[in-house]
Amino acid sequence: MVKNLFVSHLHRRETALPMATVHVGDNATVSRLLLYNITTEREIEEEIPLLNNRGNIEYLSIERCDSGKDEMIKLGGNGKIGTIEGQKTVEI
Repeated sequence: MVKNLFVSHLHRRETALPMATVHVGDNATVSRLLLYNITTEREIEEEIPLLNNRGNIEYLSIERCDSGKDEMIKLGGNGKIGTIEGQKTVEI
């Protein structure tokens, strides 16, 4: 279990691998995840979400983040988010 995780000031330009910028794996728990000032550009056809969550995030805050045309958050497997401040979610 991770209590607090803060990812900030990250710029990603992807030219090869369509993987999420931040990934929370199966059976992982994050109490508070804060994503701040993150941008993603892709030069490939596949979408790249900012966050792929397959675990449990109790509180998620997304501020000043831009994933271009791609979804901000994807949930997979048993992914759950308790409280969220930010963008839309899509199930995979």
